[in-house]
Amino acid sequence: MENLLIKLDQFGVNYKPLIHVDQNEHQSLFGGVCTLIVHILGLVYFIYIIVIWSQNSILPTITIQNRADPFSKVEINQFPLLSMAYQKINQADVDPFNQDNLYFVPTVTRFLNKQFEWRKFLPISPHLSIYNTSIIEVNDIEISQNTGQLQDHDKIEYIVQLFKCDQTFLDSLVEGKVCAPESQVSRFLQNAQIQLWLNFLQFDQNQKHLIRFNKEIYMALNNQFHYFQQIQFLNAEAHVDDSILFTNDKVLNYIQDYESILFTQFVDQSKLSFGQEVYLSLGLRLDPLTQVYQISFPKLGQILAQIGSIANLLFSIKFLVFIFNQKQLDNLLDNEILKIYFSDLRDTKKFRTNILQKVTAVQNGYQKEFDKQYERLKQVSKQKQLITNIIYELSRIQFFLQRKYGRSELYDAHNYGINLWNESNLESMGSPENLKLKEDFILSDIELLLQPRDEIQSFQNKNSTLRK
Repeated sequence: MENLLIKLDQFGVNYKPLIHVDQNEHQSLFGGVCTLIVHILGLVYFIYIIVIWSQNSILPTITIQNRADPFSKVEINQFPLLSMAYQKINQADVDPFNQDNLYFVPTVTRFLNKQFEWRKFLPISPHLSIYNTSIIEVNDIEISQNTGQLQDHDKIEYIVQLFKCDQTFLDSLVEGKVCAPESQVSRFLQNAQIQLWLNFLQFDQNQKHLIRFNKEIYMALNNQFHYFQQIQFLNAEAHVDDSILFTNDKVLNYIQDYESILFTQFVDQSKLSFGQEVYLSLGLRLDPLTQVYQISFPKLGQILAQIGSIANLLFSIKFLVFIFNQKQLDNLLDNEILKIYFSDLRDTKKFRTNILQKVTAVQNGYQKEFDKQYERLKQVSKQKQLITNIIYELSRIQFFLQRKYGRSELYDAHNYGINLWNESNLESMGSPENLKLKEDFILSDIELLLQPRDEIQSFQNKNSTLRK
């Protein structure tokens, strides 16, 4: 059971030979500077992405498709769907929608399943337009389409019209209003312009809600023609997912735009169709096509993945640093191995090394000749670092000792060792009874064949200098 648990351990560590007493990896000042720069840049980029993400400045993923609905309906009650006002050119121009001197009778007519249902006088807004004239507004309406001819659903359409003001017709719709004289209306229609405002909604990705905007239409009126403009509103359905971790689908329905067709007829012909002279008609209907938006804001996982991809790109510099450190370590080991055999290499007055620990200058001036010889010696040094060569050299030593002292004497070496209970350590470690001491080996023999301390210290100092 114990062995099974050991085999299941996924946190095992590999053995790495030490470069010196406290380090099993070669590190350098260049690598440390690069690491610091990369981490600072990564942190700055992380903060930057988190800030713009919190401000909704990262574009969401948006897919758009058109959907043909057999039935659709939109209710507009928070703002006017349509507004109109007279565009004054001169300050002396009259206001045709003055309640005490009306030039037109503004009406809205509702059709249910293509059948007339009711007609109402359009109220005049208490607010004035930018031209300081009265505003007519179409508020609180419900518009729908039923191209699928579903029995349980109704098709609702509207016509907004400007009739020539007739007192009898006006009184049938509203009380307390007065028509202007016909002669004034005729003069007015010689140069009259009506401005229309169509109000729509659009999803704002920064604020994460619908915002209102309008489009303007200018209509020139005269006393001979009736202008009929068919306005078909385009419906939109937005599915908004703005949660940080999990899916959170919010559905928003709104009118986002329109399409229109304009045609004209004589005013006399409009009287035959509507019973009164009409100068402007606006047909309001809903398009059966719905534009569906799938709006998905970046989630925390996507943001972290984006940061991670850039961080990986920044950390690609590690390959350059790795090559630098590896080259430096290779040259350093070659130099230290060769110094074991060639003692004059330790003389800093004769030899100097560059940042990559390559010998670059020789005191006697024979640099080219030395380079050729030194490159050959470096190849020998690399061969000596091979584990197979180490085993080979140890085997030669074994055979030499075996021939020199015999097989039995060499075999007895398995019994050799240093007894920690040496005479010099009795006082500090105690003196157990019946302890037998051997004089063949002493405690300091463990250091007998170690590399001299000054050389070890020199190597460590040089390695530390490279790290700095």
